[in-house]
Amino acid sequence: MVMVMVSIVRCQEIANEKIASFSNNEEWHHLEEAVQNGIVPGFGEKLNSILENCLIGYDKEAVYFDDNVSTSKRRQLESELLQFVQPAYHSMLGHLRSKTLEDFKVRFEKALESGEGFVVAANDCTQSLMFAFNEGCKDAGIEQTAWDSSKVREKLQSDIDTHVILVRKAKLSELATLYEEKLNKALSKPVEALLDAASDDTWPTIRRLLQRESKTALSGFALALSSFDIDQTTIEKFLAKLEEYARIIVESMTRKKAGMALMYMKNRFLTILSRNFDSMPRQCTREEIKAITKMARLASLKLLSVIAAIRLDEDKDNVEKTLQLALVDVPSSSTSNKSIQSLDLLSFSSLNKNINYTSSLQVIVEAVLGRNRVYYATCR
Repeated sequence: MVMVMVSIVRCQEIANEKIASFSNNEEWHHLEEAVQNGIVPGFGEKLNSILENCLIGYDKEAVYFDDNVSTSKRRQLESELLQFVQPAYHSMLGHLRSKTLEDFKVRFEKALESGEGFVVAANDCTQSLMFAFNEGCKDAGIEQTAWDSSKVREKLQSDIDTHVILVRKAKLSELATLYEEKLNKALSKPVEALLDAASDDTWPTIRRLLQRESKTALSGFALALSSFDIDQTTIEKFLAKLEEYARIIVESMTRKKAGMALMYMKNRFLTILSRNFDSMPRQCTREEIKAITKMARLASLKLLSVIAAIRLDEDKDNVEKTLQLALVDVPSSSTSNKSIQSLDLLSFSSLNKNINYTSSLQVIVEAVLGRNRVYYATCR
């Protein structure tokens, strides 16, 4: 009994001495300081060596005492030492996680820049870097423990997954912008030229152009989206948005023209009035002026009728006929009667409600009523 009591006291004293010695160990201090600043290669091996030397020292001094007591105190000493070094171990895992995440970001971006598919790049980089992280955890491991690094591993996986989602979102946005720019380039100038030409074939040609360019863009966009591992519903939403954007380009161009309808009509009227079909100055008799003036009016009204409505769905309308009746084929009467008749004929209630009209019709109604000046109206 006395031997046991002596063993308890003495083994505890030896253990306390070893803990104090460990806390003052220069090699441990260097390792602890290094791991605060970053990854330490061979961390686990170095720490294992320091711990093992400490325990060997205990064993040498405790060998003369009761085996059960010395063994129990050794386990207690080992537990206290591990608690003492555990923060350094967690710091090491934290540095490993941060470095692995940064390495993933760099490698993933390089893979995408090299043309590798999004899903393939994400999977390959994830597997490669998670393997590297696991190897780092093994290198940082301590033999005397079974510390679980799964929580740090799960956090790293979560961080990688979050980054992949953010990159996917950014890349999808860039991709959508790219195809919007392609559509803008393919549609803007041709549509503007067709609107300027203002012929009976303007809108049928615009519709064919829109259909062709939209089909080309949608096909390329769909193929590009297929590499992002997104569900079909999301893909369809992206495609629908791009298709709508193509229509918006045409609508915007038309509304832009419509917003300056009076200026375009005046220019068209003056051009027809002053120059022939070969763009040469006209030389005409007094008798020809009336016919040329009417032709100029009709040409400017044709321009107005083209930009007065956005005809992307092939709905029929009577805009051109209404404009001619209101502004060209008005029988001789007082100016007041002409204005009233013109207003009635141009009333929006008499037009096809399915047509997407621009602002130009209202501008002309106001002009006919004397609220604005229309050049060709003064030449009647």
